[in-house]
Amino acid sequence: MSSYVSVANAIKEFEHWLRLTCFLHDPIKNALLQVLHNKLKDPSYQGIPDNPVALYQFFLNNKNTLNQLVKKKLLKKEQLDLLLPQGGNQTFSSEFDVTLIAFLIQDFTTLPPPKKGWKTKNPPPTDTSLAAFVIRAREWRNFINHIDAKTIDLLLFQKKWQEGCDIINGLRYQYNTKFLETMPLDPKHDSVLKGLKSCMAKFKSSQKGLSTGIQDLQNDVSDIQNNCANIQKDVTNIKHENAEFSKDLKESQKKVTEIENTVKSQDQSITDINNDIDGRFDEFASQIESISQAVELHNTLDPKKSNTENDDCCLTEVRQYVSSEIGDQKDKLLQRLGKENNKGLSVEEAIENVSWLDLKKNLLKVGRHDMVDHIERNTLITEGLYAASRLLKQKTIKKLIDLLVQEPFSPSTSNTCYVPREEQFVNLTILNSKEYEERLSNSDREVLMKQRFKEREGVTMNEIFKVNDEIVVVRGVGGSGKTSLVGMYNLKWAKGELDTGFQIEFMFTFACRELNNIVDQKTTLEELFKTCYPEVFELITLDDLRNLGSRVMIIIDGIDELHNIYGIEDKSTTAKPHAQIVRQLIDQNRIPGHKTFICGRPKACQFLRNTLLDSKKTKIVEVCGFTEQAVYEYVRKFFKDKKEKTERLIKQLEESDNLRQMCTIPVFLWIVCHIFNEEIIPGNLETITEIYFYSWLVFLRNHFRIEDSSECLDFYSIVNSQKILRSILTLMKLSTKLYIDNKVLFSAKEVEGVQSEFDLEKTGFITKFEGGAQKEPTYQFAHLVFQEFFTGVYLWITRSTSKYSSNRELTSCLPTLLGIQRMLNDKENELFIGFVNNLQQISDEAPKTLSAKAKDLYNRLKFKKYIANNMELPKCMVQKQTVVIDMNETKCTDFLASYFESRFEVKSIRRFKNFQAKGFHYNRMDERNAHFFVTRHNLLAELPPSCQVIDSLLKVEDEFQDEFQYEEWLSFVYEGQHLIDKSKLPQNVAIDDSYPVNNESYYFLGSLYFLTQITQMEQTDLPAEFLLDNKLLVGGWDLKKLEKFCDVVHKENLELHQLDFCLVNIEGALNFDIEKLIFILQRTNIKTIEIPENYIEVQETKNKETFVLKDTAQHCSSFIERLEKEKFTVIRKGLSFDQVKGHSPTSEKLEDINHLLQNSNVGTFQFPIDHYDCRGRLWIDFDEMIWLLKLEYLNNYKIDLSNIHKVTIFNYGSKYKKVENLLDEINIEKLCVKADYFDGIENDVELIKLGKRAVGCSTQHISIYHFIIEPYISFRIKFEESIIRLDYSDCDDVNNFVECYIRLYEHFSPKNLTFGISDEDIEVPSRLETAKRIFSYSIEKGIKILMQCGNDGHIFLTDNKFDTYENLQIDICMYD
Repeated sequence: MSSYVSVANAIKEFEHWLRLTCFLHDPIKNALLQVLHNKLKDPSYQGIPDNPVALYQFFLNNKNTLNQLVKKKLLKKEQLDLLLPQGGNQTFSSEFDVTLIAFLIQDFTTLPPPKKGWKTKNPPPTDTSLAAFVIRAREWRNFINHIDAKTIDLLLFQKKWQEGCDIINGLRYQYNTKFLETMPLDPKHDSVLKGLKSCMAKFKSSQKGLSTGIQDLQNDVSDIQNNCANIQKDVTNIKHENAEFSKDLKESQKKVTEIENTVKSQDQSITDINNDIDGRFDEFASQIESISQAVELHNTLDPKKSNTENDDCCLTEVRQYVSSEIGDQKDKLLQRLGKENNKGLSVEEAIENVSWLDLKKNLLKVGRHDMVDHIERNTLITEGLYAASRLLKQKTIKKLIDLLVQEPFSPSTSNTCYVPREEQFVNLTILNSKEYEERLSNSDREVLMKQRFKEREGVTMNEIFKVNDEIVVVRGVGGSGKTSLVGMYNLKWAKGELDTGFQIEFMFTFACRELNNIVDQKTTLEELFKTCYPEVFELITLDDLRNLGSRVMIIIDGIDELHNIYGIEDKSTTAKPHAQIVRQLIDQNRIPGHKTFICGRPKACQFLRNTLLDSKKTKIVEVCGFTEQAVYEYVRKFFKDKKEKTERLIKQLEESDNLRQMCTIPVFLWIVCHIFNEEIIPGNLETITEIYFYSWLVFLRNHFRIEDSSECLDFYSIVNSQKILRSILTLMKLSTKLYIDNKVLFSAKEVEGVQSEFDLEKTGFITKFEGGAQKEPTYQFAHLVFQEFFTGVYLWITRSTSKYSSNRELTSCLPTLLGIQRMLNDKENELFIGFVNNLQQISDEAPKTLSAKAKDLYNRLKFKKYIANNMELPKCMVQKQTVVIDMNETKCTDFLASYFESRFEVKSIRRFKNFQAKGFHYNRMDERNAHFFVTRHNLLAELPPSCQVIDSLLKVEDEFQDEFQYEEWLSFVYEGQHLIDKSKLPQNVAIDDSYPVNNESYYFLGSLYFLTQITQMEQTDLPAEFLLDNKLLVGGWDLKKLEKFCDVVHKENLELHQLDFCLVNIEGALNFDIEKLIFILQRTNIKTIEIPENYIEVQETKNKETFVLKDTAQHCSSFIERLEKEKFTVIRKGLSFDQVKGHSPTSEKLEDINHLLQNSNVGTFQFPIDHYDCRGRLWIDFDEMIWLLKLEYLNNYKIDLSNIHKVTIFNYGSKYKKVENLLDEINIEKLCVKADYFDGIENDVELIKLGKRAVGCSTQHISIYHFIIEPYISFRIKFEESIIRLDYSDCDDVNNFVECYIRLYEHFSPKNLTFGISDEDIEVPSRLETAKRIFSYSIEKGIKILMQCGNDGHIFLTDNKFDTYENLQIDICMYD
């Protein structure tokens, strides 16, 4: 059985055999075709035609002969189909294999036979005829196809290679075999792909044989089992007949049972082997199929070889358009073009060879500007542009054709898995970003700590660019997936899978690493395009692109890696050429209207935005890595069928919030998966310093495997290798200088300056560039993520922080310095301790003068002082005996981050008794660090200012801002389980009745936790989202919230109201802690639990979704058994959809699902718990399968919604009538209608009907705010309880939005308008124009206006003379 399960492993395992199959499919096959068709015009024999039509006719004339050969079994049916394809009239000999070609030469050409006739298999060496070499080629092929691929060693390979060379020479075929012998075995090469398919066929054949053998084994096992059964029967009979032998018979019976068990075990092992073989073959076949599809796509994009003289001629669609639209001006146009004498020809035919420039010029002269405009906006105009666009897509796919997943830190594709990118790519979280004007450092760690991870929807790949976007800057920390995103974006465009809402015909990607090497002072923009895309610019020029700029996208990847990026402000043409070429790529005057997509790290992106980009035309989005769900998805894809490792890592991620947060960064997750796969994690990975350390180890280990295949280093060998560590220490010295100086490129002189005894390139950490525009070689770090780590380690080893004390970048290294110290002190990670100690020993061994020793001592003292200073609480965190934790204070969050990394002893910490927390902004990393610090020092939570004690009553102020801060404080205290400082409270303090706690609040658990600490509680309510009409719902929006609630109830021994019933969906049955469920059931006195009888599950195979019906009795058996053991009654009823939430099937698939359910007699749906929120509202989303089915097949399915009083509906498209019918069936009291709109509502009569159903015919209020909606949505309308709310996005679609407002006024006649406008809104022209027009119309209609605004609101009112309107009220607090 073969050990390979992937294409990459297969290539590595039998490289020699694969090269021989390439020889077979290329030179040997083509040499035989040359003989078959007599391409050398040998007069001694007659070949057969090579023209496909003539070849088909030749075999058609010989059809009777071919049929006779099939009857005699000399020709196979599939071979006959190749010779005479059904439904065609062409035969392509290139599709024949070597065996068929040799057969055709023998039977259908007049080539003289070899000396011993055609039946001989081994012509004598003296026979050098063409026929003899035809036979040798056939037998050579048989040898290659029938030998075990792994048995071909180097000697046998060299022998068969020479034989192959002799054969093609004997067949008089010219071919460069040297190239074939050494070329990369890349699957995109046709011969390699054919070889892999041959491999697959061999694997399948061996699998079939092995399966037959396994079947025989299983038959033998079955016979043994039958024999065992007979023996057991005989033993029983004897036992009855002869009781005195009972003891001996029992012993015999025991042995027979043991044999039977052993046989069963072997039978299971055989089954497992068979399944393993099936799995290996399916995996291998799937990868081959994926590569084949990619190659096919690549070939279909191959543009026709254009005659360069005709590249400027118009496309057929352009000529057809001109012919159909020119009308009465036909003769005038043809006369101007000199085509008036072409009588009988249509306009399309007459202008066939006219260049676009000539046609455009003359269309303009006859006054047809409209036609020119249409052609330039909607077509690719010329043959050259069309061919260039297809060629660019083809080259893009060719570049990514391997569809290989580039492993981070692997400098060679030999470590790459041949899996389609689409199968491995996990969607990243991409958020619209609000910019920080603070000065950013190089530190990825610093930005990572500041990233906002509040749960919210990110934009999809299709939504990164909107129609009106001109420049989009995608920023993210190193390893967050920016380059993967760019590659996937580019690939999807080339494959026609990118749906942006606008056409992109040309997408050019420029990596700044490459620009560093190919750009100099003399490089022009046109030269750059020609250098990077030479074949494309043989067909077109830069001027051609200017005609269709709006359909051109330029991607600039890795802006932070551009040499002299911080010199981009200098506009001189000679200074800093790399920065200037990027300036030109962005410049709209070069290619008017083009889109620019820029990727880089936050510091460089922010600098570019501040210095070069027009902020009004630039959109910033932030790549935040993975969501938590995407982390789990990535882990499953990484480990594939290694279920045990998948489950263990997912369990560790669930248990460690810290590890889970770090793994949202793709590169960190990749490292964690690798070290977990190799089982080398010493314990929990706690800090980013450890992640960096393992990243370094994995990179170095991978690279050394590539550089020297005989040396496969493990991690312990690396950290104890003097040779490796000396080179790394030298590299760290170089890294420190570059990192502190903010340098990206460095010279050979700088490399030589660190005096390494080892070639630093061989470490893989630096990349050398030669040629291009640079006269001297230049270098860059292979991945900038290592520089901060290297610098931090070097500063710690040398204690040389004093000379960098004023440098901003030193601060970014502080967590690494402190992290190293903690890991050394804790002595938890032997690998890391050995690494640092060995580096320290190498650094100290160099002989030093007395002055050098004195300097070292000075440095160590300064280093010690530097570390000590950073172990003190910053002044901003000290307020008497209280530690102030302000999440908006950078010094505070930096200190907490450093503390988390290092766990150092904080000076004078014991004098602090409590802490004050404020400035919450949902940064989970910051909050994690704060929780850790507070817990380690047992600090009590000081009550926030909004909590006041008046007459022994604790009250919470009801001002908006204070209430918000108080609720955030509640969440923080509850999440950290911190104790509250009650020292300032009266002994018998009571809670005021107005205390804001109710079970519908998002902060309910926090409030409950707070109350249990302040007062004695005996009873509480369940969170509202888990309650419906005295029923307990298990499986709603947040199961963990219910588990946490159970913990509080159990800890405080609280009583709960009695409930009647419990409804559990599949999510609850599979994932909720069964013991906590039993506890809550007993506490609420519930006796009966209802779970679904069935549920729908989605299964993915080869990128296809299949929906299947599952039985809960089978898949939730342990859950049911545990409940029944506790004497609960479990009822199975209805169908659950919670396992397919987020899957929106097509109408065809929906019909299939309906058919499946009807055939299974499913007519009742379980109440959709996961669509029910904490405010008792049911969300009906018609993108979800349950509502799609109910809406489409209203009478087929029942859902018990009798106790629902509030419903929100959205995503209903144009199915208003069906929605009305559904609402009639539900008969609810309160309805909320949400609508996302692209084009306005002037014709949406049915929407108005739904709106009136929600708010009544006349509403009192409309409110309007600018709000970040999904990028493709212009604005959102919400009708609810006599209020209409409009949220508009940055769509620049002012006319549509204002028209929508006018129509709403006409239908609903509102009396009041609330309009929110911030100071930021006033700076955006489209928002300002929206406000002006809404105000003007409202004033004209006499509507009362409440304007909620920032401090600049008065300026807006005064400038537009709205300030005198008598029905205007201003509220500045909203945006202040």
